[in-house]
Amino acid sequence: MSKQNLMYVRAEVSGRNGTDLMRQIAIPTFLLKISASSVNLKGKVVAGHVFWHNGNSSWDASRCLLCFKEETELEMMICDERTSIFKQDLREVFISLSHVVRSILNFDNVKAQLPQQLKNDASNLPLKENLQCNLKNFVAFAAEETKMAV
Repeated sequence: MSKQNLMYVRAEVSGRNGTDLMRQIAIPTFLLKISASSVNLKGKVVAGHVFWHNGNSSWDASRCLLCFKEETELEMMICDERTSIFKQDLREVFISLSHVVRSILNFDNVKAQLPQQLKNDASNLPLKENLQCNLKNFVAFAAEETKMAV
């Protein structure tokens, strides 16, 4: 694995409807699986970017929060107005991790407290102004990966 590959983690979309809890509080999420050797952030909430192929075969990106419930299983919340991602039949995405926001918390009243905590977490996202630059860098990475695979 090259040094650049460590910047982007391939993730399999294992669920498009999120968890029961997130559906109950009306926050759409994806469930993702990554390889065990990619990263180990079990028990952490991490800010980052997600990259995916949109309907016309070009790449798109959004800022996201990632909740690593297990070493290889995580839940992803899209944090920009890129709701078109939920209308696509995605099988895989790439994630770029920025920084750990916090550890997973246990709430007394999770349905009441989690939405506010997620709003607080969203204030720790990567800068919105950097999104297009990060997308451009990812597209260059993906093009290089495609050349190497051929």
